Amino acid sequence: MNQLIKRIGLSVVITSASILNIIAEPYTIYAVNMAEVYDNFYKGKEARSSFEILTKQVQDEIEKMMQEGRNIIERIQSAQKKLDGSAALDEQTKEKILAELNAEGENLRKKEIEIHQFRQDKDDSLSQKRQAVLSEHFKELNAHIANLAKQKGADFVLNSAGMGVLYTKPEYDLTKEVIEIANKPISQQISGARK
Repeated sequence: MNQLIKRIGLSVVITSASILNIIAEPYTIYAVNMAEVYDNFYKGKEARSSFEILTKQVQDEIEKMMQEGRNIIERIQSAQKKLDGSAALDEQTKEKILAELNAEGENLRKKEIEIHQFRQDKDDSLSQKRQAVLSEHFKELNAHIANLAKQKGADFVLNSAGMGVLYTKPEYDLTKEVIEIANKPISQQISGARK
């Protein structure tokens, strides 16, 4: 038992020494506000605009389908009024109206399922597209950050928009430089077009 305690104690001492050694080494740490970078990244702005258009198109299509459903409900209500309002209807007319009600009820049920399925499919599709675009954009931004960090001799670059950073000196914040570098291709395109 004493052997085990000695080994655990030695392990704690070695681990503590390693941590102190890591802390004692001077590191160059910079910060980047990734939320601000992405908000100002021209590809992010284009993607947001594109997704807003796609979302509006989906909403318009759903509204069109909902109106078709409301039209079915109006036809059901109209047929129900005919059935309820006239006691003098012959049996054949009543059966015809009941058949219409059943058919329209089935149409309404199918429309509800269609709307639900359409909404679910479009939500899934847009979510997958959005995730793929974000992944591609963040790979590009991380490459820009890595290059800038190497130029600055950084050991670490932290996301200042994240929960882990409570303070950063402004001179170590690379956010504006990352935005400038990430948007350079569009800036060059604009200045090239003016010449």
